[in-house]
Amino acid sequence: MPFIPQGNVTDKGLLAVILGMVLFYGVMRIYARFMDAYIQKKERELQEKLKEEEEIGDVY
Repeated sequence: MPFIPQGNVTDKGLLAVILGMVLFYGVMRIYARFMDAYIQKKERELQEKLKEEEEIGDVY
């Protein structure tokens, strides 16, 4: 069920909602980039650890 505003929609209110959506989008883009870099870093660390364990012979 969609939200139907009971009062008047003002320019300030509309601008605030649009600005809030733009800021939320920007924050989510920054967070997504950070998480992508973090995941890639962790994958590299796990690959290096696995390679070291294979060289030692701890991997069955």
